[in-house]
Amino acid sequence: MAVAPVWPLRRSQIAPRTLRMLAALAVLGVALLGAVAVLPGPMRADRSRAIIPLFTKTEAAGNPTDLVLLVDEKKVVGWVSGARDRRGQSATVTMNGKTETLPLDARSSFQWSYAVNEATPARFQFGDATETLTLQPGGKAHPPSVFFVADRSVYRPEQKLQFAGFLRERDAAGRFTPLS
Repeated sequence: MAVAPVWPLRRSQIAPRTLRMLAALAVLGVALLGAVAVLPGPMRADRSRAIIPLFTKTEAAGNPTDLVLLVDEKKVVGWVSGARDRRGQSATVTMNGKTETLPLDARSSFQWSYAVNEATPARFQFGDATETLTLQPGGKAHPPSVFFVADRSVYRPEQKLQFAGFLRERDAAGRFTPLS
């Protein structure tokens, strides 16, 4: 006489009454877990304790105020660093005895366009921070350039390198145009 294995059972082999009982136990278990989560007092773990910060005292960064300048042949871009918002304040530039006020924007930066015929010093100031630049006259902004293209990115040993070069310059709008 052969004995049928006890496990795994197919659904058709489990009595409907047993299935109902398992479902009722699952619902009861979920209800008990929900009730424990809302129980008051000592029956529940106390999760309302104050959060202890990692650092007991926080301090603002001690970033010094600094004036950073970037120059090209047409303009100077400046930025005032530091921990405070500088919006609405202004920096000054002095060149050839004339002083201009440069308002700072929301990023604590400014732009100043210039045109000089010879090397000219310009002094920028914000509070105690002072920087002096020597501005150069703008010549031809972009000299001609060559753009090289190879026929492939990787070559095997002793393969011949194939390439082409395009001679070009920028026009007044900044677009590349071929030299004739």
